[in-house]
Amino acid sequence: MSETEKPEGMQEPPLADEPGKTARDSAPVEAAINESGMTDEQRKTLIREIMAKETFIDPLDPEAIVKAYSVYDTDPSRIMKALVQSFQSYCRKCIREVALLRVKNDVAKAVSGEAEKIRNAAMEALTEQVRKDQQVDAILIRLIFKTVYWNWLLYGLKDIFNEQRRQPGNMINNQLNKRFHRLKEENNFQTVADLVLHDLTEIVNAFKSELTSGRVGIFT
Repeated sequence: MSETEKPEGMQEPPLADEPGKTARDSAPVEAAINESGMTDEQRKTLIREIMAKETFIDPLDPEAIVKAYSVYDTDPSRIMKALVQSFQSYCRKCIREVALLRVKNDVAKAVSGEAEKIRNAAMEALTEQVRKDQQVDAILIRLIFKTVYWNWLLYGLKDIFNEQRRQPGNMINNQLNKRFHRLKEENNFQTVADLVLHDLTEIVNAFKSELTSGRVGIFT
């Protein structure tokens, strides 16, 4: 399976096609200006800047994923929490990097002590603006997930599962074996690999639903 193909059952995430339209917050643009201080045009500019910047995604923590999956049968929220925290961290990193780009000329002209103050002030100011603007927050969540995080998450999880399964005695093998024997007839699984594909599809779809539900924000 190539990296552009989705496993059977994987659902394409819904997306607000343009700034100003989002399922999470349909209030008029003017209502949010009072909190963030940004106009609609400033919102669009910020979103374009963030989406145009390639930001490195820090790898998922294999140990945290394996521990969360070990209780997947009884507490699926554990793995959701780990994925949401990773996604939020990446979104915040995107915002910080755009803030640094905006002041790079000022930083280049400043002395070392002042340069650090300029960087910190820029990151804090832009972070606070996004924190106060539900519209920008919601649109960024959908755009970043669909264009960057979707495939990365699926194949990142797949790599973790494959790598951990190759380690004798790893707790993930016990969990997979238990689930396989319990679910193989119900789901017509032939191999543990079928179960892995099923679970990853289920996990990523649940994660997408969590993000698009309105319950998750970049800072909440």
